[in-house]
Amino acid sequence: MPASPAGYRLARVVASADVPLTFMSAFMGVTPSPSGGAPVALLMLQSLLKVEADSVSGQERKNTWSEALFPFSPYAHSQVGPYFGLIPGQQYTLRWPASPHLNSNVCSGDSQQAMIDLAQAGGGSERGFIESTSAEILRATIVDDYQSVTRSIGDTVTMTGGAKQTQLTSLIERINQDNDSTSLTFSQYMTIGRGTGRRIVAAPINTGAPNYTIVQIGAFFLLPASEYNNGGNASFCAEFLGAWVQGARNQGAGDPGAYVARLIK
Repeated sequence: MPASPAGYRLARVVASADVPLTFMSAFMGVTPSPSGGAPVALLMLQSLLKVEADSVSGQERKNTWSEALFPFSPYAHSQVGPYFGLIPGQQYTLRWPASPHLNSNVCSGDSQQAMIDLAQAGGGSERGFIESTSAEILRATIVDDYQSVTRSIGDTVTMTGGAKQTQLTSLIERINQDNDSTSLTFSQYMTIGRGTGRRIVAAPINTGAPNYTIVQIGAFFLLPASEYNNGGNASFCAEFLGAWVQGARNQGAGDPGAYVARLIK
């Protein structure tokens, strides 16, 4: 067992047990033979056989998803993986305001002119939302992990935009699905330890205009519901964590990416 499990993606369990084996050994001169032949003695001997088994499970990277990806796509800050310029612990924009302004209505990690210019390059309607604008589908993608589009690394996302009330109400509903809906940061969330993981979402990270190419899938931590406001000039921010494991109560190990936990051996 390592002193710290940080960065480890695989776990191996080895178990062993002593299994008793019983067998008979024959000796002359005690018990008459049923057939009338020479007498024999039957001696029951017992021995132990050590039996061992091992099993390996861990995070397995998955680059194509047909469910569970959050319907917002933050922008990459560089072309260099695996973080693409995003910093764990920093807040980045899920939904951009219609008119972003430096040091005003932009999430802290995106509060730089280059990112504001990137957000405005596609026009004011491209706000970060990447799913159908149907209210029913919109809610399903936020609350129930539904996707109407299968997405892979290298695909292009289409920003469907808008500042619909359903986005806000569904986002708050998702946050309230978690047993810990009030922790301000992921560190606090982990320290308290009662969270169920519903505030941890996986969002595709894209390059922005003109190609909007998915370069990575990262884990983001949703803020308390009180941090999200309605209206066209309200940003939806989330804390970047790094690696994401589907269904996990905490962030994944190692570099960013999307993983599933599987039994490998």
